[in-house]
Amino acid sequence: MKILLISAQAIETPPKNYGGLEAVVYNHARGLSELGENVTLIGARGSSAPPNVELYAFENPGLFAQSEEKAFWFYREILRDYDVILDHSWYKWSLLMGEGLPVISTMHSPVPFPQKPPKKFPMLCGVSAEHSKHASLALGAPVRTTWNSVDMSRYPFTHTTGDTFLSVNRIDPDKGIHVFVDWISKAGLKGDIIGEEKMVKDPNYPANIRASCKINNVNFSGLVSHEEKQKKLQECKAVVLLPQAPNYYEVFGLAAVEANATGKPVICTPNCGLKDLIVDGVSGFHVDTYAQFKEAVAKLDTITPEACRKQAEKFSIETISPKYRDLIKHVDEGCRW
Repeated sequence: MKILLISAQAIETPPKNYGGLEAVVYNHARGLSELGENVTLIGARGSSAPPNVELYAFENPGLFAQSEEKAFWFYREILRDYDVILDHSWYKWSLLMGEGLPVISTMHSPVPFPQKPPKKFPMLCGVSAEHSKHASLALGAPVRTTWNSVDMSRYPFTHTTGDTFLSVNRIDPDKGIHVFVDWISKAGLKGDIIGEEKMVKDPNYPANIRASCKINNVNFSGLVSHEEKQKKLQECKAVVLLPQAPNYYEVFGLAAVEANATGKPVICTPNCGLKDLIVDGVSGFHVDTYAQFKEAVAKLDTITPEACRKQAEKFSIETISPKYRDLIKHVDEGCRW
């Protein structure tokens, strides 16, 4: 099959630092190509492709809506050259091409449309089971699941453990970083925060978190290299992820899989995709309150590194790619939803 993968245009694919969607699209391109499929990738300028994958890069990285619209007017001319199009962009301009074009539209935000797209068969997908349920109810349309995949080789397994509780998130109020600081301080634990500070709703929020960290004796590392992130994951006690519903839905949660891959448990709110990724009592704990957080901390030694890695491997490139290819084949054979 000739498969076209459309990535977002805000940053390069794969990302140099922060960028979950772009990392996932690169992994899908690699996995499908390694299965023998003919894959082409569309990304922003500065992107790169896995071996044996053709690359088109039309626009400089920029603002989400403008850069994706500009790129679409370049690549729209080649869309009909492919058997199946996999659109992972934010705005899904390929849906404008009409019913005859087989486009699988994978959403990377809770519900990117105010209503069902005006196609009989928009072929929408979420990136976790909980995300798909949420989007289907909101749009009144069937939504399948195309799970994100993670390159396990980038997160080496270890039995090493330390005493630091690590927050791995964009520094945004939706991610509950302020709650992390509060709970870590109350519990008298050692905490560290890593994450992107620019792509946030409130530009003042990262500075406020920095100030709060100083008062509460929590370390703020901010944006770090992949190598430093890897080191911090390997040396921490656990990763803590506290996205705040109902204002925000964590549709997947790559940091949870990355933590489990290194053998580290995850303490998280059972927010949308995190409910699917972290098995309560097996690869981490679900918490909604400070009291539950304290209980989870006390039970961390009941979680084994092997159980965490086993859970993470459910989302490896090697596990997810054959499942994704099966769905693509069904569409190529005429399946629609």
